[in-house]
Amino acid sequence: MPTWILLFALCPLLAGCGGPAEAKTLQVLFGETMGSSFELKWHGQDAAAVEGLLREELEGADATFSLWRTDSEIARFNRYARGEPFVASERLREAVALGLQLAEWSEGAFDPTCGPLTELYRRHRESEDDAALDPVAWAEALALVGYQ
Repeated sequence: MPTWILLFALCPLLAGCGGPAEAKTLQVLFGETMGSSFELKWHGQDAAAVEGLLREELEGADATFSLWRTDSEIARFNRYARGEPFVASERLREAVALGLQLAEWSEGAFDPTCGPLTELYRRHRESEDDAALDPVAWAEALALVGYQ
């Protein structure tokens, strides 16, 4: 999940964490999640409430978007049969809608459907094969890409 999305999700929480008397107390929370690290700073006193809500948001994001977990919603979606309905959470639906909007705004420079090409390249790179990518595999992957 992009950092700015998480910050927008936490803005209402952080805005209410401290009144004028608490404005001078800088709180810092850091940790690791989803193969990366985070650091959150805010003014206020209620570190336990902020940490609880942050952990809840990060756990929800991980359960929805993790590509390393086979049970994440996006992993289940990626395995799902074409043409079959998939009941998606609001979090995933909003992320897909945002991705499609960014694709339109960028005129395709950002394409949320590029996964097949990324996966083909990743497998080729991990094979340490010096040969060029297989043109048939490339064409097959490319046929699956296109946000339109």
